[in-house]
Amino acid sequence: MPALANLRHEWFCQEFVRSKKQTEAYRIVYCQLDKDGNFNGSPKAQWNNSKRLLKRPEVKARIQEIAMIIKRKSESSYGKVRNDYQRALDMAESLGRPGDMISAAREQARLTGLLVERQEFGKAGEFDMMENISDVIEKVKEEAGDEAASALVRAFNLLDNQKQEEAAAPQDTAALLEAEPGSDAVN
Repeated sequence: MPALANLRHEWFCQEFVRSKKQTEAYRIVYCQLDKDGNFNGSPKAQWNNSKRLLKRPEVKARIQEIAMIIKRKSESSYGKVRNDYQRALDMAESLGRPGDMISAAREQARLTGLLVERQEFGKAGEFDMMENISDVIEKVKEEAGDEAASALVRAFNLLDNQKQEEAAAPQDTAALLEAEPGSDAVN
């Protein structure tokens, strides 16, 4: 189905697919701003008019078509990239190039969401003035709560195994820090 003959209906369909909000799509296409920066027409009238538009068979069909086009484009792009990485991985394996195999596998993992780039939250250098793990744990407790601080203590194996089991439930971070540290062995 080609674009709708009524350009405002076509625009409404595109805005609706983009936002998934019928009133917002209607407001963008049909409403004007008054001198105070408010859209003309009541919200109820905007909702009723958008509802009426969505009942029109040609508008329904066009919305489905636009959504399908977008879905096909995203699937083909994702599928193509995934297949390209797989071919690169296969080629690197056949040539015996482990570094290239790792790179291709890493990119596949990133694409599928299995590998996420680290992101720093907070201000740069926020942890610079901290001199020991207790300071870091206290900062985490302050920012994210007792549960996150307890999880951090367990993640860094700061307690021996018996104390880790006792610490499985969230509790006071200070008590966790006073406990004996676990071994220095790297897992």
